[in-house]
Amino acid sequence: MPRIFSNNAVATTSSAITSASTTIALATGQGAKFPTPSGSDYFIATLATVSGVTETSWEIVKVTARSGDSLTVVRAQEGTTAAAWPAGSTLEHRLTAETLAGFLQNTGGSLNDGVLTMAMFKDCGLSFFNSGTTNALDYINGSCQRWFPSGSVSLSVSNWPASGNLGQLLIEGVNLGAATITWPTINWVKSDGITTTTFASSGVTLQTAGTDWVLLWSRDGGTTIYGKVVR
Repeated sequence: MPRIFSNNAVATTSSAITSASTTIALATGQGAKFPTPSGSDYFIATLATVSGVTETSWEIVKVTARSGDSLTVVRAQEGTTAAAWPAGSTLEHRLTAETLAGFLQNTGGSLNDGVLTMAMFKDCGLSFFNSGTTNALDYINGSCQRWFPSGSVSLSVSNWPASGNLGQLLIEGVNLGAATITWPTINWVKSDGITTTTFASSGVTLQTAGTDWVLLWSRDGGTTIYGKVVR
């Protein structure tokens, strides 16, 4: 249901409406200033009472169709209340709080919990984080992390993407074979496609002096984790 927009769209109503009205008539010729929704398109508009230069009351409406100067609306949007409005009331296509909240939020240069559909990225790279000897990896730090365990350690991974979303963590493991690692419950994918939850049965020997790349993934928020050593 796409939300559509236009610039500088403001008009006055040509007749009064009740709190139950679903059609708003604009002054002759003013409807052309507004978008023309089709299918499931809509735009948001605000009814307002103006006293002098001060607005004293408001109602936000969703406009689902426009035919000339006649608007079909859904009343009382975004916490406002459907009211009776006299002829000559102002109706303006404005930016509202819900409109802004519907956009992807950008905080500190990263998209937070946004969904991009049919997007194409160019010249992009995976985020990288050097976890060092920390044995508690946090997915939020990056989808590619360098890990240098030492001695006897227990690995954990927190903050996987929510269930229903695929999370992939590529670990650049340094000298993994020199450490004694207790892995979380991971379904290790062997060369024949069969999985095992015992790393020793995965058929892989980790390097004591070198780098192994370990790919972990989950699509249920980390409840079920799969893994494979990539070489």
